[in-house]
Amino acid sequence: MNARVHKQRGFRRLLNALGHQYAGSKHALANDPAIRQVGAGVAILIIVSIFLHVGVLEHLLLAVVTAQVLLFEVINSAIEATVDRISQEQHPLAREAKDLGSVAVGLAVLIASSCWLVICWPLVAGLLPRMNA
Repeated sequence: MNARVHKQRGFRRLLNALGHQYAGSKHALANDPAIRQVGAGVAILIIVSIFLHVGVLEHLLLAVVTAQVLLFEVINSAIEATVDRISQEQHPLAREAKDLGSVAVGLAVLIASSCWLVICWPLVAGLLPRMNA
């Protein structure tokens, strides 16, 4: 029997998906310190980006790459929860899965940091006093 036969469709499916997203967000914020910390950092940086004197595309890029860090942190937490659900036993593959999730978060931070640096450097450099050569 096909498991998809009993799934909701149309607008009801959308409402169910929104309910799952709300429940997941609520659980993550209540129970995962890493997601709370990254979420707070992302919120602060996006607010800061609003006040930067840069173009619309730069604002969009900063918001997207910054939010991407939170996205990867959520995925990393999902990987960790899944691995822990399967077994609490120490296993090289479990550690590898968790480490690779962490690498994804680290790469997202590197990408976001690079974008912030490239976009904000001219703004910061313009505030610094010019050195006489």
